[in-house]
Amino acid sequence: VEGLNNKVKLTIRKSYGFKSLKCTEIALYHVLGDLPEPELTHRFY
Repeated sequence: VEGLNNKVKLTIRKSYGFKSLKCTEIALYHVLGDLPEPELTHRFY
């Protein structure tokens, strides 16, 4: 339980610049659910 709380607090701290709460929610799903990273739509060459 302590580890999950730490991950949540860290993710929220990192997401202060996000424009909406929905983006923070998605970030939490990725961190806590261990979801794969989406492929970027833009590629830098």
